[in-house]
Amino acid sequence: MNFSKIHINPFYKFIFSFITGILIGLNNNWPDFFAQGFLLAIFLVIIYLLTHLFMARYPYRWMSGIFINFIFLLFGFLLVGAHQNEHSKHYFSNTYAPKDRYVAYVDQVLKRKKNSYQTILRVTHVEKEGRFVPVQGKVMTYLDTPLAAKGGFELGRYFLMQSNIKEVEGPKHPNAFNYKRYLANKKIYHQTYLSAKYYAPKQLNFKEHKPIFWAYKAQQKLLGVIDQYIQGDENKSVANALLLGYKNEITDHTSDNFKGSGAMHVLAVSGLHAGIIAYFFYALLFFLKGNRWLEILRNIIVIGLLWGYVFLTGMSPSVSRAVTMFSLYLIGKSFGRSPSLENIIVASAFLLLLVNPNFILEVGFQLSYAAVYGIVYFFPKFNAFLKPDLDNADTYMKYVEKVWKPIRTLLCISLAAQLGTFPLSLYYFHLFPNYFLLANIFVIPLATIILYAGVSLFALFSFSNFLAQWVGKICSWALQGLNLTTSFVHNLPFSTIQPLFIDQFQTILLYVIIICLLSFLILKNAKSIYLTLCALLALSFTTIYKQLEINKQKTLTAYTIGKTQVYQLYDQHKAYTFLPKTDQLFLDQLSYAIENNMGVHGITHNTYVDMQKGYSDDKLVYQNGVLFFDELHFVLDEQKQRDQNIINQIQERSKYKLVFVQKNTEISIDRYKEFSLLPHQQQGSYQRQLTLR
Repeated sequence: MNFSKIHINPFYKFIFSFITGILIGLNNNWPDFFAQGFLLAIFLVIIYLLTHLFMARYPYRWMSGIFINFIFLLFGFLLVGAHQNEHSKHYFSNTYAPKDRYVAYVDQVLKRKKNSYQTILRVTHVEKEGRFVPVQGKVMTYLDTPLAAKGGFELGRYFLMQSNIKEVEGPKHPNAFNYKRYLANKKIYHQTYLSAKYYAPKQLNFKEHKPIFWAYKAQQKLLGVIDQYIQGDENKSVANALLLGYKNEITDHTSDNFKGSGAMHVLAVSGLHAGIIAYFFYALLFFLKGNRWLEILRNIIVIGLLWGYVFLTGMSPSVSRAVTMFSLYLIGKSFGRSPSLENIIVASAFLLLLVNPNFILEVGFQLSYAAVYGIVYFFPKFNAFLKPDLDNADTYMKYVEKVWKPIRTLLCISLAAQLGTFPLSLYYFHLFPNYFLLANIFVIPLATIILYAGVSLFALFSFSNFLAQWVGKICSWALQGLNLTTSFVHNLPFSTIQPLFIDQFQTILLYVIIICLLSFLILKNAKSIYLTLCALLALSFTTIYKQLEINKQKTLTAYTIGKTQVYQLYDQHKAYTFLPKTDQLFLDQLSYAIENNMGVHGITHNTYVDMQKGYSDDKLVYQNGVLFFDELHFVLDEQKQRDQNIINQIQERSKYKLVFVQKNTEISIDRYKEFSLLPHQQQGSYQRQLTLR
């Protein structure tokens, strides 16, 4: 980043303080802080106004800058409180009781899950003493298959219903995905389950949430067009995701291919899609040029079409960011200015965070801005480095350059975007696609063809079935090529490096290394290499420290899968998983519960132990529900834990100390003789920790 441009990019002056204030606000208990923060803000504004003349003097101008940044930090802090509606007196949980009826409309298209359907209901009224009280709030809702099959759960439809609404639970397993926090970032704190057997939601046919309902109907119409003119189920599912952001039909196999090849960004409607479509609309209106007013009209029409596209794709943060940026750029052009691209990017982030400060925690939001910044700052450097000198080149080299230029552009864009996002990708997805450059040489052109063909298909189907069929065939061929490319690259040897687990501090260090190293290579700045070496040293120390902790770890963890207790023992890099049953469905559920925890603990080898059989090696002995390990004696069988006679016999005959393993427990084991039971219950905790001393 070129910090010398900050004086011409005013948003840079406060965006960091603003984001810092948001992050502080998101990590505080709002009922305790909001009133005090608001009073402090008023006090600071008064002080600033009183001392403005003093601060305006040249020797003290730096004080004014610090003060303004502090104001924006406080503004970000207070903005979070203004958006935390669960503390509002109008939030439905402050009024709702389990037997109350409520009115809600469908706020998300039904998504198919393994055993149910998922949607979001936005509650608008709760019935109290025969009258309906206006409220607000969202509920994550699951419907059983018979109820979903009845239909009627269209986006924007209102229902009168009664169900048992509960708070979303925290993660039940160590280092598991925190679904409660994920939903809280979307301002969802409650969930419910609707069954055809117990609940009968009454559809209010006379009323819909009109804008959402119309957008849903339009999206369903376009999904029908794709189904009619695109050939092949996999092609249709990818077209739905790529063109309309509808991912409900994407299979795990297809998702793995895109993820493993480094082309997952294509399935997320984002800046790439918005940019291609904006160029398409702009070219389509080529006749609106010649004078300033026609250019302004052209820009207004393009902005309107882009926001219509955003509406159809569900207002995702990534596409909203991209279209906001394009809109600001076109508005600047309409006023005859040449706006700074860096300032527009930061301004779009500021506007989106004003709408919803929780966007800062969205993975898509972070990856989107990281990719854009990677392209803006790294692409020109890579492109200049790979661009040949044509001043003294012959005719043959100039023809070669015409072929090489688009390939070079694709390579530089892919490399720049990957550099911007790969630390975040490691942090969130724990893998790195080795052949992302190879994949994107083909993926980006194919995605461009699909977007152009898809938009053309939507425009043609209503008045020319013949043309629509041919455009549909072209789109199908491009989709087939896209799927074959991602599958081929994903199945190449060593296509990914995984699992890779890094923490937040290591993620920041990786970004410092990337920025400083590129600054040294391009600007030849000696200070940059010193910072790079310091960051590399810090990253090495943190990595070594983690490995030392792994080399001495001895941990026993108890997981609860449904109503079944499962135990897992970690000994350095090796794990033993004790299975009470071995059917495939149970193993799939278990894999989801333990996978992330094993990665965090650096486990490279896992041995499954059937609890119905005995097992022994040079480390441990397991027999009849009892585990002998490291001078300790663990009773893993629940029946034996309740049988006092068996416990007495074990204590009399064994030199090992006796430990009872409770549900959802993680035990750190060491070789000291004495041990104490220390329950440690966190908020929304998934475990009790037993520390042996």
